[in-house]
Amino acid sequence: MLHKLISLIKYYTRSKTIFNVHSPYLYQVLRFSDDRKRYYYDFERIEKIRDELLNSDTEILRKDYGAGSKTLDIHTTIAKIASTSLSSYNQLAFLYRLCLLLQPGRILELGTSLGLSASYLASHNSDCVVTTVEADSEIYNIALNTFSKLKLD
Repeated sequence: MLHKLISLIKYYTRSKTIFNVHSPYLYQVLRFSDDRKRYYYDFERIEKIRDELLNSDTEILRKDYGAGSKTLDIHTTIAKIASTSLSSYNQLAFLYRLCLLLQPGRILELGTSLGLSASYLASHNSDCVVTTVEADSEIYNIALNTFSKLKLD
């Protein structure tokens, strides 16, 4: 399964359109997961949380355990974090559809941030176990709040 996913990424990045993909399996994966006409109710619930995060003026004290950020200070707001670190709607919808097609039993996410991408990953199937890791306790608590609003605890 991992080999198929790696092949998918290689084909997808090299081809101009999905019609350049010659593997029938990869073509099916790309066609299903990139079908933007499909809309799921989970998207609406999660995007509502995105709007709340983007409009939150709550200030937090960030601890950066990585290489550092050129755009965020240690003292910042949730809205600033959301505007710089959240994946786009199209990226997350692609991941959601990919999970629907592949039906993984377990998912590991490193760097939870505010919990939006983990919410998309966990929403596709209630039987899927999503393990997510966030080092910053302040941001971790915000992610927990996101999960509880969506009843994904």
